[in-house]
Amino acid sequence: MKKLSFICILALVLGLVAGSAFALEFKFDFYGGDTGLPQGDFEDPQEVALYEFETVMADIWMTVWDTSGRKNVAYIDYYFTWDTDSLDVVSVSTDHLIEPTGPWDDEYNSLDAPGIYAMGVVEYGVGVPGPNFRLHTVQLHCEAPADAWIKASLSPDGIVGNVDGDEWTDVTDGDGILHQTEPECQCEIAPSGVVLGNGESQTFTASQKDPYYCDNPPNFVWSTDCKEVATDLSECAGNAYCTVTANDPIPVWEICTVTATDMANTVSAGGQVACTADVHIIPP
Repeated sequence: MKKLSFICILALVLGLVAGSAFALEFKFDFYGGDTGLPQGDFEDPQEVALYEFETVMADIWMTVWDTSGRKNVAYIDYYFTWDTDSLDVVSVSTDHLIEPTGPWDDEYNSLDAPGIYAMGVVEYGVGVPGPNFRLHTVQLHCEAPADAWIKASLSPDGIVGNVDGDEWTDVTDGDGILHQTEPECQCEIAPSGVVLGNGESQTFTASQKDPYYCDNPPNFVWSTDCKEVATDLSECAGNAYCTVTANDPIPVWEICTVTATDMANTVSAGGQVACTADVHIIPP
């Protein structure tokens, strides 16, 4: 593993020392990409669900650093490994050590072998207090349906050191699972965000997002949950389009939802494939 210059200097000081009562642990924070998950929460368990070919960001953290017992951290050398059969690492970056403070004074990430990144961060001077440190961020791309694994670990020769040169290896591995499945059959309606005044109309079109994942050609049935728009949609049955007209008079601003239900295709959880679009009705 590559060592930063600061690490080499500290290696001349004391060797390994006994750990404190607090067990250090690597953690993942999954967010962004195609997931819609917010940044800043450790998933428990460390898992995320994705469709094939989607992406997700994963922050790598080391947690539960006891500053009172271990003093400030100076450097962390570790490894990130992943399931190369079904995952691809798009990018590796480092941002902040503890939000909103940062960045680290120095860092490295090196692809040692397929599926293995050697990584490290260092903070000069007085070091950094705990309890949690954000180390690196990896962008992951799902390559195939699978329960793909990722791991952050000190094994085989990683180490954590404080500003006095004391070093630890008692860090629990971070283990994450990406549940990757083939996308469901989905549909979509265009246009979206429509605003109608009295007497105005809009024709909506429904289509399959990716026919490859649908078993059959679509057969759309249209409906609406708003009384202020046309309720007789029988002429739309089986069509990929439907025209909605605002009634007159309309006493208040309404938000109506138009739904296209594909009677020819189902989803794995049960029921038909369906998609919606909102219509904003302006009062007179």
